[in-house]
Amino acid sequence: ALVGRESELASLRAALARLHEGQGGIVNLIAEAGLGKSRLVKELSASPEGVGVTWLEGRSLSNGQQLSFHPFADLGRAWAGITDDDDEGVARAKLEAGVRVLLPDQAEEVFPFLATLVGLRLEGEARERVEQMQGDARSRRLQRATADLLRAQSERGPVVLVLDDLHWADQSSIDLLEVLLPSAADRTILFLHVFRPGFASTSGRVLELVRAHHGERQLDLALHPLDARATRRLIANLFRDGEVPHETRRLIEEKAQ
Repeated sequence: ALVGRESELASLRAALARLHEGQGGIVNLIAEAGLGKSRLVKELSASPEGVGVTWLEGRSLSNGQQLSFHPFADLGRAWAGITDDDDEGVARAKLEAGVRVLLPDQAEEVFPFLATLVGLRLEGEARERVEQMQGDARSRRLQRATADLLRAQSERGPVVLVLDDLHWADQSSIDLLEVLLPSAADRTILFLHVFRPGFASTSGRVLELVRAHHGERQLDLALHPLDARATRRLIANLFRDGEVPHETRRLIEEKAQ
């Protein structure tokens, strides 16, 4: 059973309820490692409010600061149904098919840049279209293609975009996220940012931007170590088959928090 996070889960479920009512939003879930961020996201997705919602999730890697757009590449591949067993041809076909469903009139323009985002090699005209652009122009076109896809997805129903371990994101992903965030104002999109405190150039930068420009639709949830009562409940749930010696329980409470 979930212990000691009931109020935080209630706040998240309320944000999802508002999403079903047509209100987008931004939630910053902030906590040190091991305090239950991932568990809360899992509980939220399994809640009644999670039904009928498209979940898009991308995770940043601790060694990914030099990997351009890597959490969005993760997210895009999952959205398109691309698996690790798919070869390049199958992966391209899946991505293109998904783009054509959502953006049939823009697919020729959007697909090459989304393929670049998720790390697929291009061929023919699609490759030429991307190579014609360099530097900032290419980045802006990629950002616009991603925004177009996300907004189109939201027209088919509420979307929750989860960015886990955002503190480890690369700078290109932070730039892209800043472009996407205004969609919370006029689309049924909930941005759920999951990160640790103390990373000024990545998640800290996003947090400042959200507070400055999206305050009316943003929520900060900071998790703290469980109190003694909740810790005792947690230990009791974990060791149902016997009593835990007092000294052992004390050590668990002290070290695991």
